[in-house]
Amino acid sequence: MIDTIEWQDTKTALATLADLSRDALHIYAALIIFLGACWIFRWRARSVKPWALVLLCQCINEYVDMQNMLADDGVIWIWGTIKDTVNTMILPTLILLAARYTSIFASVPDAALPDAALPDAAPPGAATKHDSNA
Repeated sequence: MIDTIEWQDTKTALATLADLSRDALHIYAALIIFLGACWIFRWRARSVKPWALVLLCQCINEYVDMQNMLADDGVIWIWGTIKDTVNTMILPTLILLAARYTSIFASVPDAALPDAALPDAAPPGAATKHDSNA
């Protein structure tokens, strides 16, 4: 079982150390989890997997927060939970939708790029290392 008070203290310490509000901490954590999952597991941003991992982490976080609320006040403040979930999920959702339904994250093979866009492209008429006369 997760120690709810220790978890709250950890989040407060992180927010203080980073000089962020708790709401901003949700946004940064979501991006770190989403992009980190894409990098570590080699998942594409268009896949639902990194988005689902962020949602899972958010649900666990809110469960622990609710346990703490019940221990402190005996009441769960549902609007705070909703606000935290929206703050956490908004950017991963926008990235997922952009990756799936736009060409923002599309990779273009080198063959489709004009010669000037290639990194080793020489100006027109210039000798290249592939020329036999050079």
